[in-house]
Amino acid sequence: MFRTIPIGNREVFLIAIIQRLECKSCGLIRQEHLHFAEERKSYTRSLKRYILELSKIGTIKDVTDHLKVSWDLVKEVQKEHLQKHYSSPNLERVQHIAIDEFAVKKGHEHMTVVLDLDTGIIIFQNNRSLKKN
Repeated sequence: MFRTIPIGNREVFLIAIIQRLECKSCGLIRQEHLHFAEERKSYTRSLKRYILELSKIGTIKDVTDHLKVSWDLVKEVQKEHLQKHYSSPNLERVQHIAIDEFAVKKGHEHMTVVLDLDTGIIIFQNNRSLKKN
């Protein structure tokens, strides 16, 4: 069962029978490719796009209330999108950088952030804990 874009204020689910395919030579069992959903996901690609569009104009709570989905689903979709599009910034044109280290928890956790001063893009960030002996 896959969740998809609602119609009006009604939730819509697609029920699909998914074939399992076995390779006779190696014994590997796989699931058939579905053009409307990604592997191991319970929602459609169209719902994913809709969540991303709604996220541009509303808060996570607004999106979850409108779609009647969990906060975790919206966060998962946003996180995957950000990782896919922004995890490996192009460093070829970086000329000026800023480095900042600050305490996240007083005396225990620190974060280091490196960003491109010209574009404002974060090009590196790191969390680290400091343990007192």
